[in-house]
Amino acid sequence: MRVDREGEWNSLNGQEQTRLPAQPVAQRAARLPDLPPAQPTARLFRRHALWVGLLTLSTAALYAMFSLQQHRHLRTSSYDSVIFDQAVRAYAHFHLPVVPVKGIHNDLGSSFVLLGDHFSPVLALLAPVYWVWNDVPALLVAQAVLFASSVPLVWIFVRRLLGAAPAYLVAAAYALAWGFQSALATDFHEIAFAVPLIALALERVQARRPEQAAVAAAALLTVKEDFGPFVGVFGIYLAICGWRRLGSALGVGGIAAFYLTTKVLIPALGGHEFAYWSYGALGPDLPSALWHVARHPLDTLHLLTHPEVKQRTLRWLFAPWAFLPLLSPIVLLALPVLAERLTSTNWHYWSTAFHYNAVLMPILAMGAVDGLARLIRMVPALQFRPGARGLVGVVAGTAALGVALAAVPQFAFRTLLTRDEWTTTPAMRAAQDITALVPNGVTIEADSRLGPHLTRRTHVLLLDATSRGAPWVLIDVGTRYFPFDDVGQARARFAALLTGGYRVVAAAGGFRLLQRP
Repeated sequence: MRVDREGEWNSLNGQEQTRLPAQPVAQRAARLPDLPPAQPTARLFRRHALWVGLLTLSTAALYAMFSLQQHRHLRTSSYDSVIFDQAVRAYAHFHLPVVPVKGIHNDLGSSFVLLGDHFSPVLALLAPVYWVWNDVPALLVAQAVLFASSVPLVWIFVRRLLGAAPAYLVAAAYALAWGFQSALATDFHEIAFAVPLIALALERVQARRPEQAAVAAAALLTVKEDFGPFVGVFGIYLAICGWRRLGSALGVGGIAAFYLTTKVLIPALGGHEFAYWSYGALGPDLPSALWHVARHPLDTLHLLTHPEVKQRTLRWLFAPWAFLPLLSPIVLLALPVLAERLTSTNWHYWSTAFHYNAVLMPILAMGAVDGLARLIRMVPALQFRPGARGLVGVVAGTAALGVALAAVPQFAFRTLLTRDEWTTTPAMRAAQDITALVPNGVTIEADSRLGPHLTRRTHVLLLDATSRGAPWVLIDVGTRYFPFDDVGQARARFAALLTGGYRVVAAAGGFRLLQRP
């Protein structure tokens, strides 16, 4: 293993700095670079900055339009959009991120700090956004921009490997990835920051800037506490690429940070360590779960793939990329994410819905391209045929884009193709009429779907089965919605409010606005 003049192993292209002696063609082909020599980012963008910028802006616009349509159609909710709205609003006023909507619903107190739930100090970076536009749609647009900001990083990664034309095709396929569609369809979440950081870390490794890659990976520790194991595995990936000391330090640091945040910081901030533990199939705590995995690997493998919904999710993750990520060491980074989700007893983690798959999108896209480059290297004839690598890249990129387009009707963006998405429904009109009657500045227990439309000018609490004594209540007695299991529970809650002295001051559709005298 040789080192270059900067003391780093050229792990990505495998090209030694010394001249190779004459060898048979087959032997030389086996030692040809996996990747072309890394090029400076500025050089890659020459003649392409405008088009890559347009692709990125178009992606951000598509994401933002879809997210705002979700909000308009009452598909955002107090859990989680109002939670993050209250946190960012507090940061914007230089306060701790107190989230009464969560604290009161979960009996943690009205002064509960979000950092005691999940350690996500990165949310403070959104405070300046709220100095300009302090409302849930601002969070949705910010999420759209953060997701889209990973597109040029993917383009650069592919450009170095396969050329400009494949880079556009793969970047467009990546922009339409179903994992982003599902995430955009389910409120705002802090993992919006993780997507560009992961893409940046992988691009910096490819550019042979390991220190910058390590910084990007370490920044994930501010996104959410469970990125600690991910950062640890990223350290292993750096070590595989040749930067052993840096990789080892990052790996140890990621695990240490995970321990610190879960065992010390979160409890100190009012939460409970491993409050979301859902791994009873493995054991009652982390040490027993790890011991179970070591003792019963076949049982763990069965747990990772059953019930069948897990297999379906795995197919949707890898099949659109022709399982090429499995040929790249980058796929190692998907392991901690998949292990965390698929061994849980929480069914929300298993499916293609919700936001949990978004962080895997840059890993799989970049891993697929890296895997394709390694596959090309296994065919010596392609190494000596001018333009062969680019041609293969164009064919593969076209296939990836075709699959992404074909998958749109299966996922959230399909709503954009329907006429109903662009019309105002009776439920939307009723919601607009009823929320307009809520006075500014009041505390209100609100239907989860209407909380995001009131949080800008009121103090929103989640309407649940327990009376919180708020002076105003907004309830829907005609539709099932979180946290009620059925319409009957909502109607029983409405009856209890009337019995408790509340009076109906307005009605629109199934919505009822009540006030306590």
